[in-house]
Amino acid sequence: MNTLIIQLATMWLLLMTWASAEPTGEAPDPAQAETSSRPSIPMEAYGVALPLTCCGTDSVDLAQKLLPDRFKRHSNAKHVILTDASWDSLIQIRTALRRAWAEYRGFARRLGVPLQKPDEKLACIVFNDHEDFMDFSKKTLGDLSMLEHAGGYYSNRFNWIVFYEPEHQELIDLEHQRLNEYQQHLDSSRQNIDLVSLDPETASRIEDTWERQQDFIDESRKEILKWAQGSRSRITIHEAIHQFTHPCDAPQRNHSWPAWLDEGLATSFETSDATLGFGPDRLSIHRDGPFTGLVNSDQLMPLRDFIVIDGYGDATQASLHAFYAQAYGLLTWLYEYRTPQLSSFLKHLETEPEEGQRHDLEFVFEKHFGNIEKLEKRWHRIEQTDWRSKRHQ
Repeated sequence: MNTLIIQLATMWLLLMTWASAEPTGEAPDPAQAETSSRPSIPMEAYGVALPLTCCGTDSVDLAQKLLPDRFKRHSNAKHVILTDASWDSLIQIRTALRRAWAEYRGFARRLGVPLQKPDEKLACIVFNDHEDFMDFSKKTLGDLSMLEHAGGYYSNRFNWIVFYEPEHQELIDLEHQRLNEYQQHLDSSRQNIDLVSLDPETASRIEDTWERQQDFIDESRKEILKWAQGSRSRITIHEAIHQFTHPCDAPQRNHSWPAWLDEGLATSFETSDATLGFGPDRLSIHRDGPFTGLVNSDQLMPLRDFIVIDGYGDATQASLHAFYAQAYGLLTWLYEYRTPQLSSFLKHLETEPEEGQRHDLEFVFEKHFGNIEKLEKRWHRIEQTDWRSKRHQ
């Protein structure tokens, strides 16, 4: 049982490490597609022409043209959900999307930063099967290697979020297969062994063994279901936060927001239970573990280098894992210990850049948080305390 839980936890970290599949954090530029080392962006999929960019109702309409007829359309306050997954999955996703908006709205209001309320419904696409997810993603995003490990992503180009059912991860399918074989073996034993013909002591011992085996199978299935439900909420909320922070009427954010801020916010809102409060002020026990691991092993990237990282490029799985963990750690620490400065920093990024098309991120960061090296020392010193673990008690 412990091995299963460890495997599930490891899988979740890998999935969320690759949660945003568009590598640059900004809409692809068709004019640069020919000269870029990245795969050229698709301009057609399933016989449908793909626009350079689209939002809101146009995104929903495009998705419906691209998806098979079996996909059903469901609506809630802010989203149109297109899915071929189960009804139980849909109910949980609808709740997670509704709660994600409520918590993000609360965050924006507490910091006094601009909140762009979607004026049209946003598109959320949920695949039941991984293969279908991969086919759709490659045809609309391009043949990105990181898709092989992604549990979901937000597309700046089409302003939609896409993911697939966690219950259909390869590890989960293998675990179900193993449990099914175990159940068949147990059922066969019950059918083939005549307890009446045995002495009472032997019969009782065999019955106790069967009961323990059945308990193990039942508990394992419960653990899988619990993990799938938690993963479904975390992925839904993570991608929805990307969608909320990059609304159609604020395209400058695609260019002015640094990668650490994008992923720091998305990871800080993750939760396994969307019915409870969540966000940067609550912390995530799933994210705190990997981050504190980096702190304790002295593997944090120098802050001056970290804050100016521009996209993910061809980063390895290990480096992305570290990047997401550090982004989460920095954002939650700033929210806890530098709230006014974080507020002014976010407001600054909403303004027009001083020169050119992008802000000087290093300059803007120091303008609001002070000298980077001094802040870094203070941050690391506080992270050596147990302030995070106390919040989880």
